[in-house]
Amino acid sequence: PQSRGVSWSKKAKKFAAYYTGADGKKKYIGNFTNQEDAAHAYNAAIEEHALNRKINKVDSTGQLVQKPGKASKYHGVARGKGGASNKWRALYSDAGGNSQHIGLFATEEDAAHAYNVAIEKDGLESKRKINKVD
Repeated sequence: PQSRGVSWSKKAKKFAAYYTGADGKKKYIGNFTNQEDAAHAYNAAIEEHALNRKINKVDSTGQLVQKPGKASKYHGVARGKGGASNKWRALYSDAGGNSQHIGLFATEEDAAHAYNVAIEKDGLESKRKINKVD
């Protein structure tokens, strides 16, 4: 995951949020169905406990601002790996929590469209975010 304080829990098949407390110990916040909710929970815990820690950046609407690099502004889209680093890859987690690679695309928008189609095809619209793509 691209968010601070968030990791994927294979066991729970959800995003887990953690932070390091003032005592230096790792504190569990909870499991979340999407990365964005987990990142917001991390931010809230850091602020609630008045910890001097970096938080996930949010824009004026409260949306997470992705870290630069491999991240995309669209859900389920990231830079390709290795020799495909000039392409955008689309992937998602199916109903069973397994990662599904959709393919590599020349543009970020094409990958976002492919992600949307896959989510709709698998009937996951109510459980996954759909990208708003022009």
